Amino acid sequence: MITTTIDQFIQDLRENVEGKVYGSVDESFGSLVKVWNGAISSKPSALVRCEGVSDIREVVLLASHYGIPVSVLGGGHDWAGRAFCEGGVVIDLRSMRDVRHDPENEIVESQGGATIGDLLAGLPDDTVIVTGTAKQVGLAGFTMGGGYGPLNGQFGLALDNLVEATVVLADGSSVTANESDHADLFWAIRGGGGNFGVLASLKTRTHRLSEVQAAFILFPISEAKTALGRYQEILDNAPDELGLMTGFLMGQDGKPMLFIASHWSGDKMQGDALLGQITSLKGAITVSHGSSRYADSMGIFDPLVVNGRHHYIETRNLDRFNVESIAALVEGAEQMSSPFSGIVIHDFHGKGTRVSPDATAFPLRKAHLLVEIVSAWDKSSEELDAKHRNWATALSQNLAPHSLSGGYVNLLTDQIRVEQFYGETATRLREVKHHYDPNNMFRSAPGSIYRSE
Repeated sequence: MITTTIDQFIQDLRENVEGKVYGSVDESFGSLVKVWNGAISSKPSALVRCEGVSDIREVVLLASHYGIPVSVLGGGHDWAGRAFCEGGVVIDLRSMRDVRHDPENEIVESQGGATIGDLLAGLPDDTVIVTGTAKQVGLAGFTMGGGYGPLNGQFGLALDNLVEATVVLADGSSVTANESDHADLFWAIRGGGGNFGVLASLKTRTHRLSEVQAAFILFPISEAKTALGRYQEILDNAPDELGLMTGFLMGQDGKPMLFIASHWSGDKMQGDALLGQITSLKGAITVSHGSSRYADSMGIFDPLVVNGRHHYIETRNLDRFNVESIAALVEGAEQMSSPFSGIVIHDFHGKGTRVSPDATAFPLRKAHLLVEIVSAWDKSSEELDAKHRNWATALSQNLAPHSLSGGYVNLLTDQIRVEQFYGETATRLREVKHHYDPNNMFRSAPGSIYRSE
């Protein structure tokens, strides 16, 4: 794209939007187009710090006029940096983080840049929404791609709790999408990602939950196979109120350790009995255990979310643990290349499995395990960069024979695997994309299946 076109585009933006406009030659531009993953070095042409829906509409209209692609930056925690499309304009929503709670209708409305932490801070102590495990993550992107977390069993995925959304479309119009208005768009944004428009605000269902019993338990790597086998047995009969997460982290002695994190939101005696099945296992070290507000039970992994550290992530979905997949995970943990890396495994059972596969754009509704293989390191050399990436890739390949098709689309960049995840749903998603964004203006994750032929 020629420089004069970009210069004119930026000039027009500055004349028509209230928020600040930044071009690639501006001194502060480099710091603004950074996300938590320090390995990202994207090169958009412009960034607009939008102040409201009117700003978003002006950016979209001008981008359409000049033929410039658009991406959206919310919380900034997409590891692949897909908020920054090459040569395009970034609609930055980080100034749009207002949260308004409607207790009578059990709904919370938030702007598109609000993080999970913003939502939890804006809710009463006895009220929750479905979240992941890190407060820094933006709710909009988290929801549109799926939304795994400790409360999935009781309340479903985050996308199952989306009630309504205000979306700015490619023609600059602003529409309300819900079950009755723009129902096809509402279906698509629940699992199909952010490629249909800009999610300016969303209404999310809230739930009354005064406290949870949360525990974090560590095991030496030598006991991991036995512990994971028992974990699967507990999960096979898990009530909806039980949220389980497991995986591997590096211990303080530089050796990998298995962790099991549990959230229980039911009867206390039943919760103690379930937890006892884990803490009684050989080698179990209870790091923390107690009742608290749900918001206070989060944050265990916050120290690992370090802005600027380099990351590379692979993902797989397992039907369940078996001897082979457990062996591959333990071997991968033993070969971890960085003290900051880890393997995080989320369970999916309960209410989310009782949703029809075609009710939303998220078709995987059978009970399963989501594996995140997170390689994280401090930048040193290209050789070591490759070593850390190769560790994650090798473990992903070793898990492949035991995995379901595709993977978690919020973490995928491989077009073939995105296609595999969606299956027949991909055809309907393309139809909705063509209807609302026929020129493929929006280029955010998981965008690969929407590219023009």
